[in-house]
Amino acid sequence: MQITKLSARNWKSFGSSPDGPQILVTSHSPLVVDQFRDSPEEVLVVERAPTIEEGGSGAGTTMVTPLTETLGRIKGKGTDGKALGDLWYSGVLGGVPRT
Repeated sequence: MQITKLSARNWKSFGSSPDGPQILVTSHSPLVVDQFRDSPEEVLVVERAPTIEEGGSGAGTTMVTPLTETLGRIKGKGTDGKALGDLWYSGVLGGVPRT
């Protein structure tokens, strides 16, 4: 957990400079997601749209949704005050495989 906090602090310091590099981090760790509770605008949820064969309407294209958009949609539906990692792990935020 200490490594996760240190890494998140480093990622944020890189992003605070307008001329600094952008860092793309992918993770399935709720601990990493939790580190962005004060800056959810920095998180994008990436997932594959379900194909027609899977019951969807898409061709399996990639969807990118800002976390803030999803948080606005679920606000007041029993999710307020819960950790971002817990919400992600439960599947509420998207970005997890469908079974």
